[in-house]
Amino acid sequence: MSLATAHRVAPSVAGQTNPTPFVLISATGSGVPANGASTDAAVSRDGARVVFRSEATDLLEPVDGGGADESGFASIYARDLAADGGQHPPAIVRVGVVWDGDQVRFAPTARPAISGNGRVVAFRSTSGGRAGEAEDVGLFAAVLPDGPLLRGAAMPPLERIDRGTDGGPANGLSAAPALSADGRYVAFHSHASNLTAGDDNGAADVFVHDRATGATIIASTAHTGGAAHGDSRRPWLSGDGSVIVFESDAPDLVAPTAGGDPPGRSPASTGRVDVFLRPLPDGPTVRLSDVRGAPDPAVLGAVRDRHSAIVSADGRSVLFAVTDVDTTLQGRDRRAVHLYDRRTGRTSRIEAPPGDEPGDSPGRDRTHADQPALSPNGHRIAFRAVAASLGVGTPPPTQRHPHLSLHLLDRFTTARRAWRWPEPPAISEPAPSVTLRRGALADVPFAGPPAGMRAGLVFSTSSALFADDANTVADVYAVVAGVAREDVRRGGTWRLAIPAAYR
Repeated sequence: MSLATAHRVAPSVAGQTNPTPFVLISATGSGVPANGASTDAAVSRDGARVVFRSEATDLLEPVDGGGADESGFASIYARDLAADGGQHPPAIVRVGVVWDGDQVRFAPTARPAISGNGRVVAFRSTSGGRAGEAEDVGLFAAVLPDGPLLRGAAMPPLERIDRGTDGGPANGLSAAPALSADGRYVAFHSHASNLTAGDDNGAADVFVHDRATGATIIASTAHTGGAAHGDSRRPWLSGDGSVIVFESDAPDLVAPTAGGDPPGRSPASTGRVDVFLRPLPDGPTVRLSDVRGAPDPAVLGAVRDRHSAIVSADGRSVLFAVTDVDTTLQGRDRRAVHLYDRRTGRTSRIEAPPGDEPGDSPGRDRTHADQPALSPNGHRIAFRAVAASLGVGTPPPTQRHPHLSLHLLDRFTTARRAWRWPEPPAISEPAPSVTLRRGALADVPFAGPPAGMRAGLVFSTSSALFADDANTVADVYAVVAGVAREDVRRGGTWRLAIPAAYR
């Protein structure tokens, strides 16, 4: 069996040697794309295990000759690349059920998280984590076996994360779990008011739950110690759980500076979302737009939101997305990715290099950067780039899809790789898509000899990367270092072959 067949490597491009292979993660037992959408992928720190959400009914075989694979249920799955070596049948297990029957309205917020050691998975469920149970909306955690995952093994026991102070369920919706490296600490946001005492702000707050002790604390408190007056969401934890970052529109998380906040940097009057960092359990909260070296609003334009924050395992580096109004784009929104280094106190703007993106061609904006991902060691950054149409060009912008690409760069070697999604020839053709999660990068080098099958970067796309991908829905793929023998220091861009559906 050839390498391309065994690992389902995307076709190579003429003139380029050793292209980075894409490996299909959400594969059936025979290795073909599943029959339902698979999205929201995250990877363990060593790249061995990938978790994702799927609506497919054929990822696993029927149990004991019975019916389909929990038909009608969206579920969380884990795949062990170290166990299956990228071969099929893949070592996939179901971790829990996201929604049961008609509970699809909650599915978009049911994104799973996996601990750095690959042992603990956390996710939101509307059915108690198991099919057929009475509706029980909440956050659940599952502990996976320490050894290799066995395909189709029984679902692991589940534990509820968002419990009230009386031991009962949360009285509000909880979402966006994030885990410490060993899975002991789970951060999440919740609208519940009974998880801690004194939560009376009627807003979403960020919490941290200790699975070892059962204790839950609120992390998004006002600088006065009470509940903050605004919504706080989407946290991320450092490896040991001692540092948390999150986004919030609350105006009282930090104390006002002498003489008031700088213009454009306080969400108090605008409702703008900002990114905050707090050492746990009781360190002072810092607004990252106020740190030394933060980009000047006079240069960037009026910053609207900072969001999608992720902190490295050592708590040193924070990557986040920014939406601002760029005066060079006729007052329209511009999205970018920023990196804050706590050791140097500097904030840097991360962009696609000029001339490397189709967005620099006539009739297009300069490229937006969004969906940031940071490797746990803080060395590698990934993001999606989107080049939207301006009001000029041929064909006119109403007849063109945005150009999409994935970028991967190393902070310390300046190595960079990029993968472009081809633009369909007509607006009537399906638009390309690609989605990155904050937990999409592992501490896996893309250069040097392979050390077993490992996923360095995971993403989902509805574009067909293989000739037999005919399901027309999103699938989960990985850039797998275990079969990649290229040196990313060469830089450059790998152009994807145009899928048959776009020809």
